[in-house]
Amino acid sequence: MIAIEGGTFVLGGSADQDINFEYNNVRKRVTIPAFYMDETEVSNQDWLDYLHWISATFPADHELYYNALPDSLVWRRPLSYNEPYVNNYLRHPAFRDYPVVGISWDQVQDYCQWRTDRTNEYILQGKGMIINPRAAKKGAPATAANAQKFRLIQICI
Repeated sequence: MIAIEGGTFVLGGSADQDINFEYNNVRKRVTIPAFYMDETEVSNQDWLDYLHWISATFPADHELYYNALPDSLVWRRPLSYNEPYVNNYLRHPAFRDYPVVGISWDQVQDYCQWRTDRTNEYILQGKGMIINPRAAKKGAPATAANAQKFRLIQICI
């Protein structure tokens, strides 16, 4: 995880804009708070972990799981043969470290909220403020299933 420092900048009205043509040329000062970001994009394995968590946590809610699946039809184009990607890109082991594709803005927002919640749980379990429900005994370390053991933080804005 990389910490991105917050700051202030002036939005709008730059020197290379045609001010008479643009209606959005009002200059205003914008402040962005500090946040954390992954060094790499979200991989297929990360998305599969998310899907597994949904199916394990909400086994009766098939609609939630279905709505979280990426659209694999993004690979279909006229006059091209991409059927192996349509069928295998998300789940085949050869593509585990490839970036996930075919997800909507709403799916990304849900994933970021989930990732932030799991990270906060992991941090609080490490500090002893909450108990890991999947631990074998009291005080046992958090498991990878509910704490994302190797990837610590994802905070999306």
